[in-house]
Amino acid sequence: MFTLPIDKELKLALLGPEHAPRLFELVLANRDYLSQFLGWPGMVQHHEDSRQYLCQALSEYGEGHSLICGLLLDGELVGMMDLRDMDARRVGVLGYWLAEAFQGRGVVSRAAQGLIRYGFEVLGLEKVELRCATANAPSCAVAERLGFTLEGTVRRAELVNGQCVDHRVYGLMRAEWDAS
Repeated sequence: MFTLPIDKELKLALLGPEHAPRLFELVLANRDYLSQFLGWPGMVQHHEDSRQYLCQALSEYGEGHSLICGLLLDGELVGMMDLRDMDARRVGVLGYWLAEAFQGRGVVSRAAQGLIRYGFEVLGLEKVELRCATANAPSCAVAERLGFTLEGTVRRAELVNGQCVDHRVYGLMRAEWDAS
């Protein structure tokens, strides 16, 4: 199974259906926190929802469309990170979420650096995009810290808790990454 070591304590790894109970517990424990900026947490109602998600993630990985990984900190699942929508344009969309208790430790920035590097150097991507709610200051800060350029705002991009939210769209080109 795919694993990407980031540093001594952090790695990204494909998860199988056997990880569904832990993933479900993590989402359930962080539902209110995650629901501030994401539309999907309320739809996760049962272990089976997490199992189906992980099976779909493995299928998409096998087809070469996405790389959806668990964020493992000292072996503990603390969130998810992915490169999605990879296609002939050689663009991947970076997404992630992290349990609230693990915020502020640089986990997302470190893991994103590793996954971006993997996307450019191994998967042959030419661009990585990052999209986040305009009010999600921590995710906007991650994009800026990693050298992404703000490319624009998509209005009414996602329905979150019955409200349409705008997304900032950031982009990072391979040449910009190489130069940094």
